[in-house]
Amino acid sequence: MNDSIRWIGLVLLVVVCLGAGGLGAVATTPEIDGWYNTLDKPSWNPPDYVFGPVWTTLYVMMAIAAWLALAELSVMGVGAGRGGGAGILMASGVIAWGLDTGGI
Repeated sequence: MNDSIRWIGLVLLVVVCLGAGGLGAVATTPEIDGWYNTLDKPSWNPPDYVFGPVWTTLYVMMAIAAWLALAELSVMGVGAGRGGGAGILMASGVIAWGLDTGGI
């Protein structure tokens, strides 16, 4: 796989991760003035303007981590050329999400 294809993969992963974050923001932003402001937050709770940059940074870092994991799986020959490496990574993400949300 040449370098330009790898960089395109990174860009696509960043777009997908930021898109997922954007969808989450669209879903939760209307609720900030509702129930979120009524929560009893600790004194060390960060100000609201910090959340956008921090979540954006986290989503970019998740995309980079996925890109590096896929590259490593490709180097190891796991599913090279057949999408098997991506399938392994996606399956582990779905399992982690399910455990985190109580879905599994």
